[in-house]
Amino acid sequence: MRAVRTRPPQLFRPPGSTPAHPKIAFARALDHVPARYHISAVIDWTHCQDVESVPGRCGGAWVVKDSRVIVESCILDNADAGATPEEIADWFEVPVDVVKRILAFARP
Repeated sequence: MRAVRTRPPQLFRPPGSTPAHPKIAFARALDHVPARYHISAVIDWTHCQDVESVPGRCGGAWVVKDSRVIVESCILDNADAGATPEEIADWFEVPVDVVKRILAFARP
């Protein structure tokens, strides 16, 4: 059996730019990502009692306990877009107090 060589994935570089170290290029790529994604990637959800991460559910993403409501995309993104906790709770059939506690945990 012959070994197959694969090339590492190439990071996007604008034409005419100089090659950058992959970690530097990744950090520069984050400059164009909305700030809420920087913040949510840093939150340690293990201390929030209203969320859980189950490997077989929603790809292991943090979800509201006993549901498939993904915390970052369903709750945090809608709150950032201006939705009230009551609206979010109504849309995703989650108790209002749970939504308020998750938002308070995410934004102390």
